[in-house]
Amino acid sequence: MEAALGLKGEAIRMEKVRHVPIEGKSSQGCPIAKWIIRRSSDDEKVLFVVKHRAGHVCEHAWMVISIVVWEGVKSDIADKCYDIMSKSWPTTDFR
Repeated sequence: MEAALGLKGEAIRMEKVRHVPIEGKSSQGCPIAKWIIRRSSDDEKVLFVVKHRAGHVCEHAWMVISIVVWEGVKSDIADKCYDIMSKSWPTTDFR
């Protein structure tokens, strides 16, 4: 990834998805996030969320399931969006 993106060291981070046997639930029984991934520092430019493919030991055993480019949205705007979503989504009916 360093060669492909032209970034080095702490500019690239990879986080492994962890299997959770029990889904997180709110007091109303709705699913909730177990983890929130935040940018580690301003040096971090790209985050790859990866998953290990069960039973694979080949060079393709890891799969990228999400790519986050932190510079896509300014941090103050991203914080405001997160606040709005975290307050409005739990009460929104998406049917």
